[in-house]
Amino acid sequence: MSRRNLLIVFAGAVLLGAVLSACGGGGTIGNGNNGGNGNNGGNGNNGGNGGNQRLLSINIANASWVAYQDGSDANWQTLASTGGFNGTVPVNSTDGRYSLAFVCEGEKTTVYTVHATHQEIPQVIFTCSAPAAEITVTGNVSGLENGSAIISIGQASVPAQAEYTLQVPQGLQDVIAVRFAGDIPNRVWIHRRAEFTSGSPYNIDFSGQGDSSIQVFDVGLGNLTILGRNLQENEESTVRLLLESERRLTRIGVQKLLVNLTLNEVFRYPIFPEASLSAGERFRLLVETSQQRGVVQVLTGNLPSDLKLQLPEAYVAPTLSVNAVGAVQVSVDGFSYSEPPLGYQLTISQANGSRVFQQLITPGWLLGSATSYTTPVLETLSNWRSEWSLVRGESLSVGLRVYTSPSGATPQQLWEYLALPNSTLPDNFTLRYATRLQTLTP
Repeated sequence: MSRRNLLIVFAGAVLLGAVLSACGGGGTIGNGNNGGNGNNGGNGNNGGNGGNQRLLSINIANASWVAYQDGSDANWQTLASTGGFNGTVPVNSTDGRYSLAFVCEGEKTTVYTVHATHQEIPQVIFTCSAPAAEITVTGNVSGLENGSAIISIGQASVPAQAEYTLQVPQGLQDVIAVRFAGDIPNRVWIHRRAEFTSGSPYNIDFSGQGDSSIQVFDVGLGNLTILGRNLQENEESTVRLLLESERRLTRIGVQKLLVNLTLNEVFRYPIFPEASLSAGERFRLLVETSQQRGVVQVLTGNLPSDLKLQLPEAYVAPTLSVNAVGAVQVSVDGFSYSEPPLGYQLTISQANGSRVFQQLITPGWLLGSATSYTTPVLETLSNWRSEWSLVRGESLSVGLRVYTSPSGATPQQLWEYLALPNSTLPDNFTLRYATRLQTLTP
């Protein structure tokens, strides 16, 4: 299997799990609302056995199982065997390290693990949820003036000439339609907080002037140049531009939904008039290549006429391996990278796609100097179910991703970006990442 085709699952959340050795079972820590009855005990509301005790705030909703480890080599404790966990647990380890694991069941059972320090990530929020119910939206597009359009409802997009059909989640969505002459955007239709509850037609007219809820306006032209692509390996770039509005993210149409830039091409995007933006609205620009390198940037205010984004260097140092006997464990040897790391994300997917392990490791948990890491054995913990485990004889798609941030983002902000896709990010937030991919057979 080529590196391009390896399955790397980065669902709207991401966690990195790992423990230096297999860990045994343990008791159960009570949740922060009603006090603890496990080995570490302590009521989360009164700080347990000391007023200065560090407490990790956890809100994991709808999980099938949640477990916690105080430190890096203590026994794991099961926090909940159904429904999730909402409360606090103590972080008594002198270095502030902890590990948190939970299982989300669904079409793909996903086991998430966070390895961090209390200083880096003091709060972990996540909701296991099924995809929202979708409806089919159809409509006519007029006022194209011999051009074409890209219609976006939320993050679902489709090119259109005269008419379109889209599958969109039910509920409130923003609509952004961009008209093009060739590959040049020239006019935009925006309808914020449109409600989609049935399959009623939704028509778009670029020749109109809009009304109290719809804006129609001409736009300028911006050009994005992507630097640092590997042209010898025909590395292709995919670009997405999103409008962030009241925690709603809406794709802004660009010449193609997936833009593969060749050597001399630039990515063309619309520049909105200042008056068309609502208070607090910002843009997110995402670039990812076929070699799993990428940049994410929040742009405050309107877009400039020219942008240049530098891709990070390839991630070549890590060696990935899997053990031969016992519970399946994946190991990493070598974490070094040319930029200071913000965090590492390890994703392990069984070949049949039925099981995924996603793990987030912070530099503080690695103590800054560790050169190796092995995923924990969770199978021995109380209420773990065998169907969640990786199985032998089926290949694994494994990716280790390193995140860096030239804007000074924190591990807590990285977690929120990965786990809460619609979270509000700081002004000028920037992430860069590169991924080492490998196929392993346990």
